[in-house]
Amino acid sequence: MVEEMRIFVEKELFDEVQRPRNRRVVGCKWVFKEKLGSDGQIEKYKARLVARGFTQVPGVDFTETFAPVTKFTSICTLLALAAIYDLKIHQMDVKSAFLNGELDEEIFMEPPPGFPAPKNMVWCLRKSLYSLKQASREWYKAIRAEFEALGFTQSHSDHSVFHKYEDGHLVIIAIYVDNMLLLSENLAAITKSKTELAAHYEMADMGEAHWILNMEIIWDCTDQTIELSQEQFIEDILEHQGMANCRPVSTPMA
Repeated sequence: MVEEMRIFVEKELFDEVQRPRNRRVVGCKWVFKEKLGSDGQIEKYKARLVARGFTQVPGVDFTETFAPVTKFTSICTLLALAAIYDLKIHQMDVKSAFLNGELDEEIFMEPPPGFPAPKNMVWCLRKSLYSLKQASREWYKAIRAEFEALGFTQSHSDHSVFHKYEDGHLVIIAIYVDNMLLLSENLAAITKSKTELAAHYEMADMGEAHWILNMEIIWDCTDQTIELSQEQFIEDILEHQGMANCRPVSTPMA
């Protein structure tokens, strides 16, 4: 929680102001979650402050909210191309991605639990925050502008897929909220794109991609095939429901 607050201050996320009259003040709460590593196991525990977006007033606190993410068919297509052309697949994660979006609206929010503000003082958000209605859209607008500034071209069929030629080598980047898949036959081209992005955002370089959307990427270099497995996801559901030791039963699909 302290680390999260440090990031807010570093990014100049808010100003403390007098509680406004005739304006609804949005609430907030802490959410605790587990961060999985490349092996699908728990890597660390995280605390995240989220706004109670359901208390926002349409037309006052937000207008448009839509933000695209990479289509599942696009991910499958890119993985198929990687298998056919022996492309390298790397992954990056943008830390505190939504905090990079600039707000067009003036939004007032209650101080977070455990970090009280002086009497009659609230936060006036300068940048976007998790669970605001427009948070995804503002982050997408920011990262799209950054890709364009770096010379990437947006795909016409999927607005979350971008590509460019880096020293003669094609680099494709697909974004799914704060996760990125980078594909190229040339590792140096991928590394250069990583460096360019890391100069503008705080990134976690996850190296070769092993997981995407809770699916394990299984690469067979000999047969040039790529499989997507949800075994870990299924095991997690069984564990959560207390059915981890149940005997499996085969059921025909048709």
